[in-house]
Amino acid sequence: MFLIPHCIAMGQAAGTAAALAVQGGTEPREMDVVVLQKQLLDQGVLLRGRIRSLRQPDRF
Repeated sequence: MFLIPHCIAMGQAAGTAAALAVQGGTEPREMDVVVLQKQLLDQGVLLRGRIRSLRQPDRF
């Protein structure tokens, strides 16, 4: 039961990475991680250990 939120977040990250890769005409492994993290934050995903510059104080 406790792993379900992690699985959901991982699936969302994988799907978002795949979509961004298709849009950018690149492989997911070549993607800029910061771009992926920003997109996930825009989708409301809570990321642990985020890069300080990505934090948006008004959201937390």
